[in-house]
Amino acid sequence: MSTEKIAKRDITEIVTASGKIYPEKEVKISPDISGEIVELMVFQEGDSVKKGQELARIYGDIYGTQRDQAAAQVNQQQALVSNISAQLPGLKATLDANQRTFDRQKQLLDQKVISLSEYEAAENALKSARQIMPQPSDGQGEPGWGGQRPRLTCPSPPKISAAPP
Repeated sequence: MSTEKIAKRDITEIVTASGKIYPEKEVKISPDISGEIVELMVFQEGDSVKKGQELARIYGDIYGTQRDQAAAQVNQQQALVSNISAQLPGLKATLDANQRTFDRQKQLLDQKVISLSEYEAAENALKSARQIMPQPSDGQGEPGWGGQRPRLTCPSPPKISAAPP
């Protein structure tokens, strides 16, 4: 055994090891829609990204066209609703008048003042008025992305493990 005086020195020691390095957290991401990637915001493997960061832009014009078609259908249906709403007071008045006529004809039939065919005519007129009256609907909603191109964003802050080709 030997001893030496205490002195400040550099210690150089090299350790060689083999193995695999695994990420602490791996996140697989995919867009909600399919399409061609037209712009890639992350360029190299190992780039750091932040949660919510835009990673790529997707060519989704076909979805924009479908959105526009759906919006046109919504507008058409809204116009139909407006048209029916304008007709509603007249239809309601006709229904009320037919209901009063039916009630009156029923009383007269019970008193045997009118024939069964007159009563049935009033009943058929009331049924017809009820069928013409529109039924309420609760369908609401507006399609679309607000005119923006679909984007793929990072769900949590990993590093890019492989950049797409």
